[in-house]
This record gives sequence, C-alpha cells and structure tokens, in this order.
Amino acid sequence: MPETADGVYAITGVGTVTLTRQGNAITLVQARSDEGWSVSTSSDEDEADVEFRRGEEDVDFEADLEDDGRLELEVCDDED
Repeated sequence: MPETADGVYAITGVGTVTLTRQGNAITLVQARSDEGWSVSTSSDEDEADVEFRRGEEDVDFEADLEDDGRLELEVCDDED
C-alpha cells in the first residue's frame, strides 16, 4: 500500500485514507472512496477503522497505534 509523507494511504481502485499522528494518538482526517464505493469510518485515540463497500464487496482498512509506538496498518478484502 503506497504511503506519502503526509499520511495518505492509497488502496488502489478503492479509495484513500488520511491519518495524522500526534504523540500517542492517531486521528482519522479523511476517508475518500473511489467512484462506485461507499465508505464508513470509526476511530478513537489509538485506532482507526475504515470500511469501503461496493455491492457485496468490502475492503477494510485498520490502523492501530501499538503500545511500543509503532503504527500497524492492515488492509483486508472480503476474501480474507
């Protein structure tokens, strides 16, 4: 998954997720879907979840801030 310096994560053909990190917190700034996809989000201080949906297809993007400070990203499609 490509990442740019400003925290924009692209999921090819699905959409983008923009995150910022400040200290021990991450903020979901924006989730934008590509044409034909819908998007729903939820987040708290150390986690952001974004679900992209198109018909019966869904792709989940999860960002978790681990206790050691690492940002862990995971993208799962409906086949995972």
